[in-house]
Amino acid sequence: MAREYETITARNVGRVFFQAFGRKWRVADFMGRITVRDIGKRVFLVNGALRVETDDELRARRDARKIELIDERTYIPGTPRLVGTHERVPYGWTTREIMKRYGIPEHLTVILTDDDGRRVIWQGEKE
Repeated sequence: MAREYETITARNVGRVFFQAFGRKWRVADFMGRITVRDIGKRVFLVNGALRVETDDELRARRDARKIELIDERTYIPGTPRLVGTHERVPYGWTTREIMKRYGIPEHLTVILTDDDGRRVIWQGEKE
């Protein structure tokens, strides 16, 4: 299966050509030039032309977090406790905002996964 995107790496900075989707592309034809600020951006093939992820799209992808909802009250050994997940939670939201905006009951434990790792941000009831 073909890749749906290529990623710009440090090796691509300052190069005239960009290797993607089985061929070499002239950088000047699709983005001007590749700078250090472009490292990590995704490049997509759209209708035969390359499209580069914008700064806003990159920031949104990097800043997105994931939360998992666990119900400690109904835990039975061998039964999954995970009752839900939310992908792409905005980075700036506080724990209270997450709970309110997603309508999460306070008895659930909320685990946040982001660049800093995985940690509990709300401890629900156990009994």
